[in-house]
Amino acid sequence: MASSAFQRLVGHFEDKSQAPARRAPARTMMVPPSVFADTWQGKPDEAIRLGIVFIAEEAQTRAAAMAQQSAEGEFPNGPEQSAIDAFNTHLMANTLCRVLCDEDDVSRLFFEDAPEMAIRVAMTDRGIARVWESYQRILTEESPLSDEATDAEIAQLGRLLADGAVSRLTPEWQRRMRRLFGEVAIELSEAPVI
Repeated sequence: MASSAFQRLVGHFEDKSQAPARRAPARTMMVPPSVFADTWQGKPDEAIRLGIVFIAEEAQTRAAAMAQQSAEGEFPNGPEQSAIDAFNTHLMANTLCRVLCDEDDVSRLFFEDAPEMAIRVAMTDRGIARVWESYQRILTEESPLSDEATDAEIAQLGRLLADGAVSRLTPEWQRRMRRLFGEVAIELSEAPVI
């Protein structure tokens, strides 16, 4: 009798050790401490690596609906631009709180408890926007819907750049292109070669 109770006890703990294996995210990003609010108790002292979960369209639609509701609550009769800005901020936060996960385990969201509220407490609006930009870049890189440039298009781009195409743009577009080319330069310098 005692041995069967012992066997059940051992079996109980053996079953617990058979937990499903963690699945690492396909992509990660480094997030600097500057994106986090100084008032957040969990603010890291140095950059942390977070995983990226690619969410389904249904989750994106839910995030947009929640953002719309929040923006309308903040500015029911206010200026249209303020409502648009609020919607965009809420949309970014509501999406990112479902996208950011543990760097080693997609089943563990970074903001596990009340994620829509937690991200607004943990990150500044500028921080959310910065992480959003990184997330959008990753989506572009990973999405099968994003067109890949052909060799001919890359050669044409090289000719346009050599002919000073960027300097003929408006100052705002020059800055935008320089930031994008800066990202491309970093990616090229870090990419494995064959």
